[in-house]
This record gives sequence, C-alpha cells and structure tokens, in this order.
Amino acid sequence: MIDIELLRGDPEKVKKGVADKQFDVSLIDKALQLDKKRRERLQEVENLRANRNKFAKEKNIEEGKRVKAELQKLEPHLEEAEKSFNEVFNQIPNSPLPQVPVGKSDKENVEVRRWGEPRKFDFEPKDHLQLGKNLGILDFETGAKVAGSQFYFWYGDGALLELSLIQFAFEILSKEGFVPVITPDLAKARYYMGTGYLPRGKEAQTYEIKNEDLGLTQGSHWPENMQTKLLQKISSRLSTSATHIASGKKLAHTENTQKVFIESTSLPKPRCLFIVSQKSPRQCTSIYWRWRKKFIRS
Repeated sequence: MIDIELLRGDPEKVKKGVADKQFDVSLIDKALQLDKKRRERLQEVENLRANRNKFAKEKNIEEGKRVKAELQKLEPHLEEAEKSFNEVFNQIPNSPLPQVPVGKSDKENVEVRRWGEPRKFDFEPKDHLQLGKNLGILDFETGAKVAGSQFYFWYGDGALLELSLIQFAFEILSKEGFVPVITPDLAKARYYMGTGYLPRGKEAQTYEIKNEDLGLTQGSHWPENMQTKLLQKISSRLSTSATHIASGKKLAHTENTQKVFIESTSLPKPRCLFIVSQKSPRQCTSIYWRWRKKFIRS
C-alpha cells in the first residue's frame, strides 16, 4: 500500500518505482488529479456539515433545510470522487527495494544464493501431476468438469497427505510460539485491499460474491475483532486461497490452494524468515510457508 503522503510529497519517487515494475506511470498523475478533486469535494461537504450543526444548535430551521438540501446534492459527488480516486490509487504498486534488479520478465531474475544441490536422477523423473494421476490420488479432469479449469480433487492418501502437511506445519509453529488461526474464506474488499492484497483492475484475480461486498480471500486476512487481540502475538494461519491464475500445470498455481501463512504483527524485525519452504513427498503436493509483515489499515 502506497502512503498517500508519499504520493503527494514525492510523486517522482513513486513514478520511478512504478516504472521499474513495468506499470503505467500515468497512474500517478491521474491519482494526484483525482485526489485534489476528492479533497475539494470533501472540504465542501465538511463545511456544509459544520454549518448544519451550527444551525441545528441555533434552531435555525430554514437555514438548516437549505444546508441539508445542498448536502444531499454534494454527498453523492463526494462518494463518486472517492470511488474514482480509489480505483486509480489502488492500482499503484509498492515500490521495489533499491537492491532489486529491474527486469521485464522472470528471465531477467538474478540468482541471489543457492542452498544445497539439485538432486540428480539416473532415470527420467515424473512430475507431481503424473505421479498423482498414476497413484490415483489427484484428479484435474473431474475438477475441471465440476468447477472449471485449474480445480482438482484429492483422493485417498492425497487428501490425507494435504491434511497431514497442514497439521505438521501447525504443530511445529505452535512449539515456536505461533498462535494457530483459521480465518474465514470470505473477506470484505476493505480487508483484502488494506492488508496489501490490492486489486489491480482486471488483474485483481479475486472471485467475488454477486451483489455482496465479499470476495474469496487470496490469503489469510485480518478480521477486525482480531486486530487488537493478536496485535502483540505472532500467528500462523491456515488459508484457503482462491485466485485465478492462468499458468502451467502446477499445484502451486491453481484456483484453489491450502496455505499456512506465518505472520508477525509485533516484531520490528523477524526472528527468522521463511521465504518459501517446499516439501514434496512423492512430488505430489507442496506446502508453502511464508513470513509476511502486514500493515493493517483501519
């Protein structure tokens, strides 16, 4: 989430970050224009509200009615200005760290370090999809018929394996002081926006409930009533993630995945950093552990 004060105070810095991430730099100027319009509308409405309160105290009914009528005309314009601003502002990505190399695709990624050596086989190894199908534990075909592309069924040992990996992760993390939390699969837009899961136009990749301010979460989002209770704790949370990703045939990038998120909301620096730890028994499935510092916006 970009700080609005940074956008107003140093737009060139924000533009550089946007350009480095290959996003549309014109978003910055559009956002600033809409922010100015929004603030002007807000000032007009706040002045009228102050006058309304003043006339109410003075019991000036005629002036109160006049102000009320003006507010009824202006408040919808303020809502529209807020909506237009947020649509553009929420498309602005966070700036990358200075040490991150700039590139147009993952082909330009730079290897930072390597741990261990890739295992060498004296035979042609099968990927997890082939193994899952051969073992009768993974079924993409039926998943596609029932729910569409990129969904799948686990059968037998496959279903038990997924549950075992989640339990395995929870047991380890609980011993380290993390608090296990299972969150709702649905969240209001303000939460998956305010926690950093920003919709970016058509790239939002969020399944939404029709006529409701609810979407399937792309990760574990903070419910409002947990912000105070767990603010001074560390939590590990199970997330049922639903995202639309058109990619190769991998369980890592499908419409529905189970993840265990590792998060801290109190430590300024992590005690330990889990970037991605991948365990693939029989190369059938993967579990991802991530450490993510979240900044909660009320």
